[in-house]
Amino acid sequence: MIEKTAATPPHSVMRNLPPTFEPTIRDKLAWFSPKTWWGILQLQSASSFCDFELEKFINGILGSLIPLLLVSLLCTLDIGSPDRLVTATLVSPWTIASVDTILAELRSVRKVCNGWKKMRKQTDEEAVNTLIERIESGRAHRCPRFDLYMPLEYRGQALLFFPGACVPHTAYSEVAAQMSDNGLVVVVASMEPLCMPSAGLGADAPPMRRIIQQVDRDYLPYPAQWSLGGHSFGAFAAMRLALELDPASVVFWGAGSFLKTTTNISMLNCSVLAIQGSNDCIAKHTPESWKTFLNELPPNTTRKVIRGGTHNGFASYPGIPATDGISGITKEHQHKQTAEATSKFIFQHAHRQLK
Repeated sequence: MIEKTAATPPHSVMRNLPPTFEPTIRDKLAWFSPKTWWGILQLQSASSFCDFELEKFINGILGSLIPLLLVSLLCTLDIGSPDRLVTATLVSPWTIASVDTILAELRSVRKVCNGWKKMRKQTDEEAVNTLIERIESGRAHRCPRFDLYMPLEYRGQALLFFPGACVPHTAYSEVAAQMSDNGLVVVVASMEPLCMPSAGLGADAPPMRRIIQQVDRDYLPYPAQWSLGGHSFGAFAAMRLALELDPASVVFWGAGSFLKTTTNISMLNCSVLAIQGSNDCIAKHTPESWKTFLNELPPNTTRKVIRGGTHNGFASYPGIPATDGISGITKEHQHKQTAEATSKFIFQHAHRQLK
């Protein structure tokens, strides 16, 4: 038996300290990063969350800058009165319309971002306690961009998992701990500060490769075979990154057929497991929607339905019955079925190394 979990973690890991699970200062500072805002603009442009149009926003910026550049050129050539040219440019219908377009698009972005912050889920106390207990026992490590759950016996397989929209990664501690008890190395990625697993907001191939390399280097006796997984919107992040990372297998929990966020991975040579809750009202599939979703997936795709399972039942946070569904089983029962099905599938189908 390999007991790598007892090893002293690198300095980047915050363990054996009373952990706090609110966004860190680093997470809050990410709000001021141009990369974060570019990611927000990309997400809003490519999704149905709001009516933001990236092309219109860029045109508005160009429309307000071009007249100013022309004025600067004319002033440099000493043609006309600089003061009059600047004033005429600033109050011209073209400039006013361009600025109005920019402000309108930014207002829609702000409205949706405020909505996301209000929709942020509160992690159940049991999940927080589970993570604390695992950290204290050396079976889990909290790192700046992910939580790591280690098995008692390393069996060479690992899962990189993406949380659902507006769900903190701590909310997956209970089901992740169970998967690690089944022999999997489990990494749950942090999507702070917005908790939106999208390009530019944390769910990009380069940082995910760095996480994989860090875990392989600092925690494992030899590199793992990696699979990708995700819950809800996080499932679509796993789907998109599968094209770049070429995982051994991909696992979806509660993924609906939302065409704007779906990536076609039907050409990949990997196995896919889609787990649904029968009472899930967010990702509820009709025969037609499942057929549409299946067209985006490889031929060797397996579907499992958890009877009585809900959307929030894949994690540990309070659900809204009207959207998440009314549970017909306990959260613990859904966690157990999910962990067992995911672990068994990965060990049966993992066969290639993540690039």
